[in-house]
Amino acid sequence: MLIKSKTARVFAGVVGFAMVFAAFGAVTAPVQAQTLAELQALVASLTAQIAALSGGSSTTMGSAPMAPLTMGSSGAEVTKLQNWLISKGYSVPAGATGYFGAQTAAAVAAFQAANGISPAAGYYGSVTAAKVAMMSGGTTTGGTTGGTTTGGTTTSGSSTLNGGAGSLDDATFLSKYNNEKVGEDEEDVEVSGLELTADDGSDLMITAVRLVFNEGTANQDFNDYATEVSLWLNGKEYARLDAEDFTDNNDWSKTISLDKGAIIKADDTADLVVAVSGVSNLDSNDVGDTWTVAFDEVRFVDAQGASVTETSQGDIGDTDTRTFSFESFANASDVELKIKEGSSSVNDPRIIDVDDTDDTDNVEIASWTMEAKGDSDIVIDVMPVLFTTVGADLDEEVSSVTLFADGEEIGSESIASSATTSTVISFDDLDFTIDAGDKVEFTIEADFNDTEGSFGSGDSLAVDFGEGQTNNTLFDAEDQTGENLSDSDITGTLSSGTFGLFDTGIQVDFVSSNDSVRTGSIAGDPDIADFTVKFDVTANDDDIYIDGDIIQGSTTPTSATDGLTWATTTDSSTGTSSYTATLSVSGDSSDDVTTTGAVSYLVEAGETRTFTFTVSIPAGADNVNAGVRITGIKFDTDSGDAHASLYNFDLGDFKTDTITGLIIH
Repeated sequence: MLIKSKTARVFAGVVGFAMVFAAFGAVTAPVQAQTLAELQALVASLTAQIAALSGGSSTTMGSAPMAPLTMGSSGAEVTKLQNWLISKGYSVPAGATGYFGAQTAAAVAAFQAANGISPAAGYYGSVTAAKVAMMSGGTTTGGTTGGTTTGGTTTSGSSTLNGGAGSLDDATFLSKYNNEKVGEDEEDVEVSGLELTADDGSDLMITAVRLVFNEGTANQDFNDYATEVSLWLNGKEYARLDAEDFTDNNDWSKTISLDKGAIIKADDTADLVVAVSGVSNLDSNDVGDTWTVAFDEVRFVDAQGASVTETSQGDIGDTDTRTFSFESFANASDVELKIKEGSSSVNDPRIIDVDDTDDTDNVEIASWTMEAKGDSDIVIDVMPVLFTTVGADLDEEVSSVTLFADGEEIGSESIASSATTSTVISFDDLDFTIDAGDKVEFTIEADFNDTEGSFGSGDSLAVDFGEGQTNNTLFDAEDQTGENLSDSDITGTLSSGTFGLFDTGIQVDFVSSNDSVRTGSIAGDPDIADFTVKFDVTANDDDIYIDGDIIQGSTTPTSATDGLTWATTTDSSTGTSSYTATLSVSGDSSDDVTTTGAVSYLVEAGETRTFTFTVSIPAGADNVNAGVRITGIKFDTDSGDAHASLYNFDLGDFKTDTITGLIIH
């Protein structure tokens, strides 16, 4: 009734304007507007004509409001847009409040309809901004238009980059995106992403990304499945365009310019994500069709103003794609339960500090989210979770586990004495509902036993909730009609890292790595590759000793291996076993102990020492590659020859880059 009333009032206004213009002979065709947006557009047009006839003038504001702006936006740019719309006769009843609400969206939609911008969706993007700028005699302020460089700082629009020359240090696919489903009429479904790391030389601003969509099982045009594609950096939108803008050239591709401000700080990491919106009327024959998306290029500028393009054959990872499908969610039973890993601080490999005489309770060992996509609630009654141990059975390590949903306890299970090294624990009688469209955070806490029994320091634990469990007959999840979810309705997995259980533990943190080449000076001399890896070791509860032995070639060190173990990186071939390796340590060495030629380095309880591992590898043949990584660190509470505990958790970053093309001169 409210919409009908508003339409009647608008139409009355239109009739009034028509009568006025009839007197001037300006109205020559009957009013045929059918929608509120069209009526508002007509009102705006007539208002502009009245202004012209009465000597009015248009408003010039120098530059268009900065795009994008949409429902929920606020601030000076919104105020600027509202003032401009009002000046052009587009109604914003509340006035220029600085908040982009339904009234502002309706005014934008009316402007779009009046100026041939389709769809007239009420979203103020780059196309609308360009039209506003043209009508205002000014320029648009969205997007990246270059800038100036002064003293090692580049200013692009209002975005400032600090540092010098910079590059992408790493770019890898985000593993959480795998076989995503884009629902009919569903907006901004994240289908793929890259984790980008800027080196420590400069802030980087992402300016453009080239995306390539390829038909998998699809046999229609891309815009028959999708309406829009958007790009996001750390959860903030920086680009949006219509699916029909992608060029059909065997693949569907487009180089997309990002709005200014998509900045990755020096030595920091950000997630670059592509999202797709589905059409509202997906053909039944197209339901379930798959597509792939690839990041073909990523373009950025550094603080010196240098523009760099990385390709899928270069530093933006590999040529992998991510597959996703288009689905219909028209019926309540057509639902998806989407699982994604949660907090990395909980799930990443780490040491859990247990005690030799007392139990250790309430330790978080798993974190994930579950989202009810589609238009049906999901009721979960039984949730099976796999626990895998090494060194002891689960019941020897853990006494009980507790399941939480959004911080509230919903289930708890004691570990039976029959538990083994691979045990599924089912949280029963949960009767927990995830409302349609909602996402819930789940965590598991464990109560650990002491190490006096058969559970020993150095044993480990890992947690899984994924395909093996959700495809299990024990998993009881139903839609709101009472139908069990099928395996195809459940996507995503949780797999924690391996947690080392130590009653005397250490924390090991990566500091830096470096590589360089010494070129052979005379005939027969080889190039020599020099590598360093620097890391910190912190003792938790007790004084500990780090074994100073250096052992090469152990890619999977065991507890029987003493010392710091290292290996060449997987894509290296040195051509020779000749090398020199040293380990140096910061701080007071007066309490370090030398036993049978090897030093045991003391790290006092609560203290940290910095270790520098150095390797020099000569080329044993022409055009070989070299790189090194640390694979394990032995430690103990005493300084004897044998060190009982092995740290080999979360050492993925403890490596150098690979040097290529070493030769013998």
